[in-house]
Amino acid sequence: MTIPSGYGSTGFGRNVKMGGGSLLIGAPAYSSSRGVVFQTTLAATLPCPADLNSDGVVNVSDMLHIISEWGNTGRADLNGDSIVNVSDLLWLLDSWGDC
Repeated sequence: MTIPSGYGSTGFGRNVKMGGGSLLIGAPAYSSSRGVVFQTTLAATLPCPADLNSDGVVNVSDMLHIISEWGNTGRADLNGDSIVNVSDLLWLLDSWGDC
């Protein structure tokens, strides 16, 4: 993603959240008490979000990644609800196969 003109690079991306098919990226604007949020769809950003090891296929290796992060947050939090759980596992299973 290209940083929009006028926002500089200081603090861009300090706050990032995924959820509901979107990627939200926060940036300060004009002062430390104001900010803006840029939104893009996850499909445009991550062509295969469930491919956690970036090998071009969603398979057992990606499932093991989800299991290793179970109960925490991290890249395996596919639905962006701040916890790796059964919802993320179901997302992975729905994405099973080649990307």
